[in-house]
Amino acid sequence: SLLPLLRNTLPHFTSANTLVATSVCADEINAPLLRNLCDAYDQPFSLGGLAGIPFSGVSGFGACVSHVPEDGNLLVIVASHVGYDGRGRLGKVSRPGQYGSSGACGAAIGALKAVQ
Repeated sequence: SLLPLLRNTLPHFTSANTLVATSVCADEINAPLLRNLCDAYDQPFSLGGLAGIPFSGVSGFGACVSHVPEDGNLLVIVASHVGYDGRGRLGKVSRPGQYGSSGACGAAIGALKAVQ
């Protein structure tokens, strides 16, 4: 899990002195990651992004930096995702209530197809 790694690597980054900024793909399968970050560091500042690509631009990053606690830390998490379904197919995920599998990450798959 990411949180134990963060706590061990950055023990001085606490919820009191750290703003977490995320650029995590909007897919609901990433919700557990965001919930864990909220539990550990309070509400993160969102920088974007489909396929995990931050799209907030210079203004968005400026706004983010202005929210960092005084003498505090900024922890930026950039995370795309690639699913795999119950049959082990990379780029597919089985979603609750759906028959069959669907793409994950659709945005990353689309970007790959655009450059192939």
